[in-house]
Amino acid sequence: MNRRHNVAVVGGAATLLASAPLTLIFAGLFSWFLPIVFAVTIVVGIGMGLRTLRAPLPVVVLAQLVGLALFLTWTSASGGAALGVVPTGSTLSDFGALFKDASDTAATATIPVPESPGLIFVAVLGIGVVAILVDLFTIGLRTPALSGVPMLAIYIVPMAVMEDTVPWLMFIPGALGYLWLLLTDNIHRVRRFGRRFAGDGRNIDMWEPSPLASTGRWLTAVGVAVALLLPLAIPGVNAAGLLASFGSGGNGDGDGGSGGEGAVRVNPAMNLRGALTQDKTTNLLNVVTDDPNPGYLRLYVTNEQSDEGWSWGGDFGSGVSMAQVGQRQGYDPNLPGKQYKATVTVLGMRESSLPLYPNPDEVSVGRGWNFDPVTSMATSDSRNTENLVYEFKFTHYQFDEKLLRTAPPVDQGSVIFTENTRVDPIESIQKLAERLTADKPTVYDKVKAVNQYFSPENGFKYSLSTERGTLGTGIEDFLQTKSGYCQQYAASMMMLLRAAHIPARGVIGFTSGTKSQNVVQLTNRNYHAWVEVYFQGYGWVPFDPTPSGNVYGAAEMPWAPDSDTIDRSSNGASEDPQGPRGASGDPSLAGKDPLDPNMEGVLAGDDASAPKGPATWPYWITALVVLAILLAQPGLRRTSLRSRRLRPNGDGTASAHLAWRELQDLLIDYDYQGPPSETPRGTADRLVERPKLTGEAAEGVHVLATAEETARYSVHPPDDETADRLAGAVGAVRAELATHAGRTGRLRIILFPPSVLRAWRAAMSRGVAGTANALARARGRVRRLLTGLIRARGRA
Repeated sequence: MNRRHNVAVVGGAATLLASAPLTLIFAGLFSWFLPIVFAVTIVVGIGMGLRTLRAPLPVVVLAQLVGLALFLTWTSASGGAALGVVPTGSTLSDFGALFKDASDTAATATIPVPESPGLIFVAVLGIGVVAILVDLFTIGLRTPALSGVPMLAIYIVPMAVMEDTVPWLMFIPGALGYLWLLLTDNIHRVRRFGRRFAGDGRNIDMWEPSPLASTGRWLTAVGVAVALLLPLAIPGVNAAGLLASFGSGGNGDGDGGSGGEGAVRVNPAMNLRGALTQDKTTNLLNVVTDDPNPGYLRLYVTNEQSDEGWSWGGDFGSGVSMAQVGQRQGYDPNLPGKQYKATVTVLGMRESSLPLYPNPDEVSVGRGWNFDPVTSMATSDSRNTENLVYEFKFTHYQFDEKLLRTAPPVDQGSVIFTENTRVDPIESIQKLAERLTADKPTVYDKVKAVNQYFSPENGFKYSLSTERGTLGTGIEDFLQTKSGYCQQYAASMMMLLRAAHIPARGVIGFTSGTKSQNVVQLTNRNYHAWVEVYFQGYGWVPFDPTPSGNVYGAAEMPWAPDSDTIDRSSNGASEDPQGPRGASGDPSLAGKDPLDPNMEGVLAGDDASAPKGPATWPYWITALVVLAILLAQPGLRRTSLRSRRLRPNGDGTASAHLAWRELQDLLIDYDYQGPPSETPRGTADRLVERPKLTGEAAEGVHVLATAEETARYSVHPPDDETADRLAGAVGAVRAELATHAGRTGRLRIILFPPSVLRAWRAAMSRGVAGTANALARARGRVRRLLTGLIRARGRA
């Protein structure tokens, strides 16, 4: 095999190793990895073949792109292609459909995602382009160090899309592939110098094992170890994922009844907004229950407030054993209620909290889950709900206005009061709370007044596109603009109640969904936020301030009349003439199935101006600018060096040495460097012979050689006239050498000058070698110390 072909093959293998993190994203392996293997093989094969024919670099890259396009056409869009492989106009339409399929799947599916045709197409295209870039940097431009940039981009993909951290083990294959590529390229460079000989003079074949390769393998191992362990020594870098892998591995037992491996760290508020703004409806849960009206299904609870309303945090691993579920305190034993049971099947959700109805009495789930009696949440720091099936029993209490009006104010010295009435002193919110609750005789009447304030009659409207006000905080802006979705409604009510010294907390979960017989279907359209208020003797009671017209599956709460229907009765009771919540306000939602594809977009909030997520183009532009700056560094460094060396400094000797050093770097850039022992005059004579410098260039190289000889050997430095000619001489030689390099060669030298890359590579090698030597010395000292201790113990 041609020696450069060997480097090309290693580059392809390194690309495949760098794709290892994608195994975290896809549910399977062969359906996406085999096409990637074929795509990389095609790219490497085309490059090897055309380089054998000595094709120019642009032709090689163009042919690789064409080959990748033909392969993608054949595997993904052959229906409208000529001969099944040649793209046509319809092929481009098919490609567009595949991109849309990939976007839809990525927006709605949970990780690991199903292997849809669109995602496989995007994966093969992306890895194919990376393979072309690696081949270009490694073989075409002979700068294999830059191949790490596209390989690193593959590792960044799961970091950007996964909710939890990427396992550190996924870093190792790509790092080993990258170092393998550098090692192979450098061994090839060294072996170009000629044949090797053993210490006894024996001739060594070129492909016999080399001590240099052994050293490279040791440096590779040290480099990977340092890359993994260095974050442990850097303040502020989270290395918990690395350290956790050496621990017990969590509390899970590995069975299917415990859920998926690994906790999920996701902001529930952001997850809520993302679910509501999706164009596609996805079935998340099926709940089988004997409760005819089970109400809302709780997922996350928080008593932490912020300028935006509430914040989420806490340790998901805290709590007590699941066997202690149901030990509630502070409830009136005479409170009417009935126990029901429910079986939950998770279809498309990955969370570290179990969806539960309020007041659970017993939960049957695998190991690794804990129960928090304060929030009634079942959470885990090592498991998630992926494909989980579990059962639980719960008590459905029958609240009504008469009962809740008997609740006395909560003791201000109790933990419940202090933990759930903390609120920042915002003057506008405090005044509004005082105005709404003034002259209200009971706690319940105060809560009801705040709940009814969010009525459309007061100007509030439901919108997924929140408006920015002029008051500063998110809650103040919402109360000013009166436009937002369930999170703003619930957070605002929570803050108003707390400002009125009434314990309240925020909840995110699901509405009552679509019920057929005893099966409740819950989709991403049922994600919702509401408030729970604490009543002495009755516990936490749910209130939903969001007008029900745009909330699919909103449950009817007799004690909390819908804010879409203003209560004008003397005793506070209200009748909703349009029936259960969810049918009023927007008749188009009444009786509609959220899984009906014709309802896409309608159920997303009926807001044509609702954003579909933050714009991504600023990030792409920023990434391209950063990449351009990084790629420009070698060329900028070379220009800076040349400018400093040729700048007049009034010292003839120094000017001669600097000009000669610039000439040596020019010879490295244009591949005309000579042996280190060559004299200045010998260098000048050689360049006149090859590459046949003529005219000003030939005269200039002799001027440079004469000045260098004078600076080295003469008592008198070069005169001012000679020093003034040095910059022009270097420019003439550089211009003449450029004519022998060709257009591609000149571009390569401008962007990635070999002299700079060689200097950087040497500096990196010295640093790595110094680190390895320091580790070896430390290991020797430890070994000697241990040996001395063992001997001392033996003598004793």
